[in-house]
Amino acid sequence: MRSSTYKIKAHPICIVLPVVLYSVLYIITGSIIYRLCTSLRYTKTIRLLIIMAIVAAISCLINIIHIISYELILTKTGITGKTGFFTIKTMNSPLSKIDAFTISSGVLGRILDYGTIRIVTTNEEYIYYNMSHAEEFKEKCMRQLNM
Repeated sequence: MRSSTYKIKAHPICIVLPVVLYSVLYIITGSIIYRLCTSLRYTKTIRLLIIMAIVAAISCLINIIHIISYELILTKTGITGKTGFFTIKTMNSPLSKIDAFTISSGVLGRILDYGTIRIVTTNEEYIYYNMSHAEEFKEKCMRQLNM
């Protein structure tokens, strides 16, 4: 028997990209600080770089937690969505209340099968960034609506 729900989450590449970005920014700014601080004692420069690395790691971790918490679930009766970790925003909408459902993705999104899902209901608009299998999710929603 097939499951009556279909669940998607944020694409894993969306976790890798912030880590790479923060690492590159840390290396660039760290090398600039190191060159500017040559007049300072060596220990002060190392302390400054360690503090900067901790700030970068915390920022990266917060971004990853935020990305991991994105979730959309299609059931027989409607769509349930959740975003956020510390402040959670949820969506519970019957399929009959959905006015518009759009998918947008760039070249990388089309290659790796992820995209941004925008759902407009009679009351509100919900946007879920970088969701895996976005096109497949939309097709399943359209099939449910046409039943």
